[in-house]
Amino acid sequence: MLALFATLSLLALLDSLNPSTIVSGVLLLSTHNPLARTFGFVLGVFGSYVSLGLLGYFGLGALGPGSPFFAGFKLLLGLAFLGVAVWFSFRAMPPIGKTLGRISPLLAVAIGVITTLEDFPTAFPYLAALQSLVAAGINSLGALALLAWYNLIYAAPLLVLLGVYLLARDRLNGVKEAVEKFLQRWARLLTLVFMYPLGVWFVLEGVSALGVKL
Repeated sequence: MLALFATLSLLALLDSLNPSTIVSGVLLLSTHNPLARTFGFVLGVFGSYVSLGLLGYFGLGALGPGSPFFAGFKLLLGLAFLGVAVWFSFRAMPPIGKTLGRISPLLAVAIGVITTLEDFPTAFPYLAALQSLVAAGINSLGALALLAWYNLIYAAPLLVLLGVYLLARDRLNGVKEAVEKFLQRWARLLTLVFMYPLGVWFVLEGVSALGVKL
């Protein structure tokens, strides 16, 4: 049990270094009065990741990397990425700072859920942790406790960001302005640079896993 706990803790620590969730947290904290929306985002990430873990643990064969569900999800995700990339190839991106500032706490929860679903196909540490839990053969209550512990570690960087903001919010104005200027200059280019290759990769992965011949 101790070895399993240590393994899951290390996998969770690795998994927590997720750039998409951390960057999203930083962006939300750079907005005006960000606490409620950032907390909503953290809640959405934590709740959806726990839910995916429960689904994975109790039905790993149905949701695992080789399953039709997993393949179909990759395909849909790739198509969504390509759709966003094409949209912003022909349309100007609205001011990011103002757009983020209009996000309600409830919408931030939904963004946290979407971000987590988007990351799940490549959440290899989490999938390895779920497989370790299944292989260990522990009871459901123990598995639930370990999943909760894993997800607390996964959410730790976001909680640290919230803590830093609460302790030093008055000294972060310069950082917030720098983030907004960076986004105004580079957001559209970064969106296109990442969305096109990610979209193509997920589509090809999904099609290949479904056994469709191109």
